[in-house]
Amino acid sequence: MPPTPPPGTPGEFVTVPDIDSVPGSGGIRGPIGLGFRVPCLVISPYSRGPLMVHDTFDHTSTLKLIRARFGVPVPNLTAWRDATVGDMTSTFNFAAPPNPSKPNLDHPRLNALPKLPQCVPNAVLGTVTKTAIPYRVPFPQSMPTQETAPTRGIPSGLC
Repeated sequence: MPPTPPPGTPGEFVTVPDIDSVPGSGGIRGPIGLGFRVPCLVISPYSRGPLMVHDTFDHTSTLKLIRARFGVPVPNLTAWRDATVGDMTSTFNFAAPPNPSKPNLDHPRLNALPKLPQCVPNAVLGTVTKTAIPYRVPFPQSMPTQETAPTRGIPSGLC
């Protein structure tokens, strides 16, 4: 369950007086919260993996990173959200020199994965067709497992 702000936190609660008149709202009042947990891939000369960071981030974390790195103000950030979510500096190692080489994607585990036909068309290469290729649900179903990788336990700090 993602962190939820205390009742009445300014800017973090749905406070429309007549919420029932808003189409699709279902009359729901209460905290907005951080939403679903979403994995993020960080690709940068200052970030080399495999590495997992377990900090709490949300859609404002990229704004907080820009603020931390370049000093740009982020005026639309609530105090609660600012205190609750990270600024993504822990995903980078700004103390080390940048590594400009391209990541090696020729990994045996990646090469062993079956290529799904619906993933072959590529917008970059201009091979996307107008007709959608239906996705075949794998059978039998199985629970995904978490891969292991080194973790960075503490943020790298301000840049």
